[in-house]
Amino acid sequence: NTSFAQTNVFDDVIATSPNHTYLEAALLQEGLDAALRQNPSCTVFAPDDSAFNNLASTLGVSISNLLALPNLSDILTYHVLGSTVLSTGISNGAVVSPLSTTNTLKLTKTSTGEVYVNHSQVSSADITADNGVVHVISELLLPDETVADLQLIMVSQH
Repeated sequence: NTSFAQTNVFDDVIATSPNHTYLEAALLQEGLDAALRQNPSCTVFAPDDSAFNNLASTLGVSISNLLALPNLSDILTYHVLGSTVLSTGISNGAVVSPLSTTNTLKLTKTSTGEVYVNHSQVSSADITADNGVVHVISELLLPDETVADLQLIMVSQH
């Protein structure tokens, strides 16, 4: 069976990256790893560990508090497109719909070729697997919350 020989964005990119341990843990916890293995075509804007650390620090909480957010699954699926979009295929100002239906993402491409999703710069683009592509970003994208909204969610959980 040759389907096992194929690479996928979860097992072959995210899970093998030393800089995506929190993203990997969050995806596993929410059961979203299977979707990233099985989706025939996807794009993941993958926040690195510093993105999780920065948000936790801003909120004054631990990573485990972040992973306990009730809307974590929605936040994670907000980082995934249901088609493969390489950086070369991004047009400036494009508005795209991620798997999360909460909000859209705005893609920006500068004249020098830098790519942004919402306001987060892609630090490493076009890490490909057979079923899609991963673009590394240094901030967590929030579908409809601000940091202040998340702080209220955190407080209400205690």
